[in-house]
Amino acid sequence: MKRNILFFHNGSELYGGSKSLISIIGVLRNDFNIRVVLPEKGPLEKELTRDLIHVDIVNRYPIISIQNIKSFNRFIKFIFDLIASLFAVKNIIKEFQPSLIHTNTSTIITSS
Repeated sequence: MKRNILFFHNGSELYGGSKSLISIIGVLRNDFNIRVVLPEKGPLEKELTRDLIHVDIVNRYPIISIQNIKSFNRFIKFIFDLIASLFAVKNIIKEFQPSLIHTNTSTIITSS
């Protein structure tokens, strides 16, 4: 029986980190069930779904950035988005039951 790997990625564009993610998934996909969580639809999501990789979009997926902590209002929104995304991610984890959770970046706290 294949084990499950859940990947978290901080964007949906096709740049360096996204291309690395595609490469990692390409190596692992024959031996593992793969699922990817992204913050929005975009070129990466299209590429993954074209390759028959299950992709979940978590719209209120908070990314740690200077913009999110610059002002009090943005920081409060960041906290509410974090709480909302925790519930969404909890449901994904409960359903998929991954053996391993991987993130390509340290700017995503929801996957922690």
